[in-house]
Amino acid sequence: MTTLSALASPPILRTFVSSFVARLPLTVIGVLVLLHSRELGFSYALAGMTSGAFALGMALGSPLMGRLVDRLGQSTVLCVSCLIAAAAISALALTPAHLPILMIGLAALIGVTQPPVSACVRVLWARVLNERDRDAMFAVDVSVQGIAYIVGPMTMLWLAATAGAPVALHATGLLLVVATLAFALDPVTRAPAGSVRPQARSGPGAIAHSGVRTIAGITMALGVAFGSVEVGVVAAAEHHDSVSLILLLTCWAIGSVIGGPLWALRRHANNHIRDARVLLIAVALAAAALAIPLPAWWLMPALAIFGALMTPMLTLLYTLMASTSPEGVLTEAYSWEVAGMTGGVALGTSIGGIAVDLGGLTGTFGLATGAIIVGSVILAFCSSTIRGAARAPVAPETTSPITTSDV
Repeated sequence: MTTLSALASPPILRTFVSSFVARLPLTVIGVLVLLHSRELGFSYALAGMTSGAFALGMALGSPLMGRLVDRLGQSTVLCVSCLIAAAAISALALTPAHLPILMIGLAALIGVTQPPVSACVRVLWARVLNERDRDAMFAVDVSVQGIAYIVGPMTMLWLAATAGAPVALHATGLLLVVATLAFALDPVTRAPAGSVRPQARSGPGAIAHSGVRTIAGITMALGVAFGSVEVGVVAAAEHHDSVSLILLLTCWAIGSVIGGPLWALRRHANNHIRDARVLLIAVALAAAALAIPLPAWWLMPALAIFGALMTPMLTLLYTLMASTSPEGVLTEAYSWEVAGMTGGVALGTSIGGIAVDLGGLTGTFGLATGAIIVGSVILAFCSSTIRGAARAPVAPETTSPITTSDV
């Protein structure tokens, strides 16, 4: 069965669509918090602190949410967390300007209680699809996330521009509840009752296992590269009148969107470690190409190539986590990947700004290249932890929640 035939199954397609919509709010919450803070008259420093509290809260809360899913099941955690997060979003939208500390606290709460939809859906694909279809679905899922980061901000930022940031925040909270509940209560999602059997839900957390730490570390390095490239793209648009920010971001997004399906069409290979090594080198070279002081038009194809290579790299990390994570903590393990990426992007954005001031575009794109090289070094020295912790995938015939009645 191919990925397209898997998506042709009504239960799989329904779950895929609901998971996509449920992840749209995450793409814009941080920006809306920043815009709302500025509308209230906060300084850039205080507004950035408020938005940063959301990112920090999510980085800290993702592993906690994942561990709760592994212990209590997906549906329970998703339903409760989305209601708390939505309530916090509405409360933040209604908070007056003279209570900045409360806004920072609410922003952190929104981050901590973000429903772990991304981690849950990856666990779901690992359980209901065979290994080849799972890997292909991971690739498509990464590409779809790229689309989400286009559709989500465009829609909600338009609403914020026309009706104000508070209205956009309320709308985002409502979408978060409706879409997350639709995903959480879907028969396909409810059937697994978490990522493991009940008797496997005790013991040390996912981060206690060396393979999980290795993959999370590589993911964080890639997150730093993402953050620094984002800063570099903004700086490039400001320094070059011949290219706009929208054009550069579009080129990056197009590459990211096509990279997943192209990777899914390749001949299936079992040596994921080798593939990861090759892709990390390729992504590092693509980032280094961005740092070359050439005319501005060069950034457009270079960003497209960077995005097209980064998508399969992230896909491989999801695949490696599925085979490396011990039974009982897979959702938490994926949540550590989310935390690594979130923290890495925040770190890359912060350091990337300094790199631009000190070394211009070459400085921030050079930082991205260095971060990817660090990820390559981690893989080179710690690949044995991934292989050593590997486990056989669960046969989909014995665990699939899809039945004839669902179709």
